[in-house]
Amino acid sequence: MNRVREEAGVLELAMTVKLAAAAIAAAWIIAIIARRMTEPLFVLWAIFCTGFVSVMLIDVFDGALGPVRPLLAVASCATCSVFWLVSRALFRPAAAMGWLALVIVAGVFIPTIFDQAALVTGAGRVLGDGFVATTSDRLDGMQAFFTSLALALAFREGLIGWSTRLPAAERKMRLLFLSTFGTGVGFCLVLFDHGRLTLISPGVTAAIQSACAIAIIASMSVILRHRIRHPLAAAQAR
Repeated sequence: MNRVREEAGVLELAMTVKLAAAAIAAAWIIAIIARRMTEPLFVLWAIFCTGFVSVMLIDVFDGALGPVRPLLAVASCATCSVFWLVSRALFRPAAAMGWLALVIVAGVFIPTIFDQAALVTGAGRVLGDGFVATTSDRLDGMQAFFTSLALALAFREGLIGWSTRLPAAERKMRLLFLSTFGTGVGFCLVLFDHGRLTLISPGVTAAIQSACAIAIIASMSVILRHRIRHPLAAAQAR
């Protein structure tokens, strides 16, 4: 009985931390809109935060979201797919938006759009459950590939242009980015496979995931404030 109570307590704490992380992300969205921060970095960050809030709400409330859940599921794709663009705008703001970015974003969004559309419309009754399931599996594999690619590219952005000649504050900021992003992705995506690991209790899994979520959103808040005060020189921005 005590273990059950402890597990419930850990889960409740994890959910609270996730809501706190969502609140920070929502505050960024409001601030960016209110202050009309139209630079690509902040527009992309607002899009990422929208996806981040969606992920946290699904994690905390899930079935209680009702008809809003499919929309949040689609919006949640803006996390992995857009974070690479955020990191690129952070470290290489002069880099052009090319076809690869569009392909990656589409590759992450399309499978979820298909899954949610099939669920909402009951497409299995028309197209056949087997066809929908097979198509969904193939699209999920594509999504996993593009998600991994986007995350790898995001991490790479923190390394591009690295030099001991960079200002100490810039190097510290990049180290903060690489360490928190790498740790968060390592735990939440690779090690825990989005919460599907069964070797440890759901409470511990949720606690570590919530810690990673708050660490990423908090560290990125620090990093973005640093970039506002210390924009990259033109030579570094390319």
